Amino acid sequence: YGTFENTYKKFGYQVGLRLEQTFTKSEQIVTSQTYENNYFSFYPSIFLKQGITNTFEAQASYTRRINRPGMQSLNPFVNYSDPQNLRVGNPYLKPEYINGIEIGVVKYLTTFSLTSSVFYRITNDVITRYSTFDSNGVSTNTVENLSKAKSYGVELIGTGSIFKWWFVNASA
Repeated sequence: YGTFENTYKKFGYQVGLRLEQTFTKSEQIVTSQTYENNYFSFYPSIFLKQGITNTFEAQASYTRRINRPGMQSLNPFVNYSDPQNLRVGNPYLKPEYINGIEIGVVKYLTTFSLTSSVFYRITNDVITRYSTFDSNGVSTNTVENLSKAKSYGVELIGTGSIFKWWFVNASA
């Protein structure tokens, strides 16, 4: 990965790029099956800030992140502990990729700062629970990459010291 950061007067920026090659190989010993799921990913980021006054700045950012599936979600072994509700992982499950944009402002006080921002995120290949039922009513539960999700919101953060010995961080 690499990042570059610079400022010009009251304008600052940071750009970054992380490249990643993932090799995943699992073996199901009971059935003598092997699974491979290899993928190359890139994660760009850009952070911009513009000083408005000495105590007030505007910020904007774009980031791409990853949410990898957990081991249990990938495990192809069928769990028969509840014979009416079987659970099995998906060794071909892909990770979720989250592209996020955020715009906000920061107000710096003497010992405290207040940040407010709005964000918008698009998640691709959302990992979703997936159930099927056979003719006997037995369910088989697994996970699949089935959808795309969009989310947006507002965030408020306050950080700083009330007293020299008491640091506070609150968010909503």
